[in-house]
Amino acid sequence: MTATEQAHRIFTRAAISDDDLGYPDSVGFLACDLPRWEDMLWRDLTEERQATVVVDENALETMFIPISRAFPLHLLDRVRHRVPVRIRWRHGLTAPFADVRVNLSRAGIAAMNLGSKPA
Repeated sequence: MTATEQAHRIFTRAAISDDDLGYPDSVGFLACDLPRWEDMLWRDLTEERQATVVVDENALETMFIPISRAFPLHLLDRVRHRVPVRIRWRHGLTAPFADVRVNLSRAGIAAMNLGSKPA
């Protein structure tokens, strides 16, 4: 199954489920086999300030949640081209999310090896 198919399956399950699956409100879903998915994730985090789940072909969910900071620190982050995020991941909807906080850069997103790169 492709990452796009997995993302669609997970999104559909999250949309119709009556259970709390651990997603914040207004979360976006993004397949890592899309061209320029890194740019889409960066835009979601910096411009939209939206939590986004990146899904790979093995149904590994990596959720990026922007962290709000005081205005002076927010300006400093923008100057440094960084965004503080909480990253959560899991494999399978029944597993709990693991959690870590990082200060992510655009280069850091590009360096992640989520799924295979399209040819």
